Amino acid sequence: MALVSNATARLKKNYHQTFEVHGSDNKVVVRHTLLLNPQSLTQAEQAKTSVTQTLGGVYVTDFGEGLQQITISGTTGYKQRYNDDGEFRDGYEEFKHFRNEVYRKFVKTNDPDYMMFWYNWEDEEYYRIQPTAFRLQRSVSEPLLYRYEFSFTCLNEAVAGYTSEDILDTGLDFVELGETLSGAVSGATEAVNFLISSG
Repeated sequence: MALVSNATARLKKNYHQTFEVHGSDNKVVVRHTLLLNPQSLTQAEQAKTSVTQTLGGVYVTDFGEGLQQITISGTTGYKQRYNDDGEFRDGYEEFKHFRNEVYRKFVKTNDPDYMMFWYNWEDEEYYRIQPTAFRLQRSVSEPLLYRYEFSFTCLNEAVAGYTSEDILDTGLDFVELGETLSGAVSGATEAVNFLISSG
């Protein structure tokens, strides 16, 4: 008997994580799939709740789900290899791309159209995110390794390539569409009745 289901086994084969920066018209400006899976991932799920204890009892103020805080840390390795995006890089080149092209350029831009997304394929977690901190750690004992720590806040859930809001925002006014179709059906009915009465 297998230890895990076939569905779980398929998920665990695709364990890398991807970051994308989207520009205007939701076009992908930068895509970066981590060369190595993070050695550590902390996902803190906040609740907008406060508990007050009084002599008369306990009062709970509950405003529902809060924003998730994520911190990942690890290393990009040092050997040259192909990453999941088909690019041949060593660990230093991967680190530079992750920090300079993904994190730094995003936090420096003032364009409100730019959005960053995080796709955690292994755990089926997809979010639009806002970076909050990026840290480099070097060590004399490991001179070839570039260790990173990346923290970000999840703004809203997403699916691969599109946020939930983007999917729901079709740009259609369904009331107006219904009125237009109703008018078209009414007009067609009048035309048919006219043809019948005309013989």
